[in-house]
Amino acid sequence: MSTSDVQLRIGALIEREAQETARLLEVLAREHDALAALDPAALEAVVEEKRAILERLESLARERGERLQTAGFSPGLDGARACLAAGPESVNATLERLVTQIRECARYNRRNGEIVLQSRQRVQAALTVLGGQPPQVETGYGPPGRHHEPPSRLLASA
Repeated sequence: MSTSDVQLRIGALIEREAQETARLLEVLAREHDALAALDPAALEAVVEEKRAILERLESLARERGERLQTAGFSPGLDGARACLAAGPESVNATLERLVTQIRECARYNRRNGEIVLQSRQRVQAALTVLGGQPPQVETGYGPPGRHHEPPSRLLASA
């Protein structure tokens, strides 16, 4: 197989990955909206869609890596860049767009994960209070610089 054939095949895979990654960005934005709205039905649908996209992306990345290795390149980003170095500029631009999209997906996913973590912490704190235990309050200062004291009475004893 000629170098240009390999570049075209790798380029086609990268284009498909970029399309799926663009879909993932849309899904992550909808996931954020569902988390912010506390909408479990929307969240469930979005999580299922996200899972399906991630499976397709994993499959495409695996295929790209195998094709790169077969052509004598490393399976990762450096191998793709090396393979495409002398290829069409449009394919190189698509690869860089894909890299940018992946970074954006990571930011969205981190942000959504932080929302989930905060929600879990609030639920755990509420369960602790409802269970008759003193709330777990972080030592610190509240506005305007005064020491923050935990409430003196438990909800269970009110």
